Amino acid sequence: KWKEYDEIELEMLVRNAWYNAYILKENLKLAVRLDSIYSDFEHVAKIRMETQAASKLEYLNAHNKSHLIKINLLNAKNNYKQAISELNSLTIIPNTDIEDKVDIRFIKFDISDRSYLNNPLLLSFLSEIEVGKAEVKAQSSEFLPKINVGYAFQSTPDTKNLYGFSVGISIPLWFLPQRARLRAAKKDVELLELDKMEQELDMIKKWNISIDEYEKQEMSLKFYKNEALKLSKEQIKAAQIAYKEGHIDYIDFSKNLEDALSIQTGYIETLGQFLRSQTNLLFLSGNFNK
Repeated sequence: KWKEYDEIELEMLVRNAWYNAYILKENLKLAVRLDSIYSDFEHVAKIRMETQAASKLEYLNAHNKSHLIKINLLNAKNNYKQAISELNSLTIIPNTDIEDKVDIRFIKFDISDRSYLNNPLLLSFLSEIEVGKAEVKAQSSEFLPKINVGYAFQSTPDTKNLYGFSVGISIPLWFLPQRARLRAAKKDVELLELDKMEQELDMIKKWNISIDEYEKQEMSLKFYKNEALKLSKEQIKAAQIAYKEGHIDYIDFSKNLEDALSIQTGYIETLGQFLRSQTNLLFLSGNFNK
């Protein structure tokens, strides 16, 4: 059972490392989009300045923001590269990149479900308790009298065949050492049962907290996917067009852009939290095949 626990713990580590790399890749893709948007912003601001449609301050603001975005892009590349290295430290086949999409499954977990009882950590305690009880039974049997039965056969040329039986009883005469061994065996079982109870209570607490977190992230993720993401993309596109046509200044453009991008950043963060909370619940249930 301990081997099974080690196996699912390793699978959890690999999954989390893969999801971390995936989220950082999403951040990288967003940083690339931002670089394109702000480069275009800087280009338009420069044209507006040269045609005296805007001030030099507007251009400098656009230039500085574009420069900061390029630094963020470089950091995003390095973070993703580091995440790939961490993933490779847990896998046999090295990765240089990961897929652009992840299979988002909305698994139903019930707070009253006792799947956590199948966690190999708890099952390992059950196995050790059974072994301990068997030892108690074996030590207890040493106090019982032992019946010895013997059979003998003898044949010589001068006599007929002789058959004999013997029955004896062995009674333990020195109880103290055996009593100490029995007491120690019982104590071991009691300690194992206490450890199991503590682990089970801790597992129940983690299970309930993890389900609450998972349901919260699931609700947020569905909101982003069904509504907010689409609106944020439309907001960015509309702001770009309005700025190019001179309907809004760079302050309004920046404000609209920041609001829309905060939604896309929030989506990526929520997705990461959702995937981690789901992985944690699957680990607690001891089953990654749901």
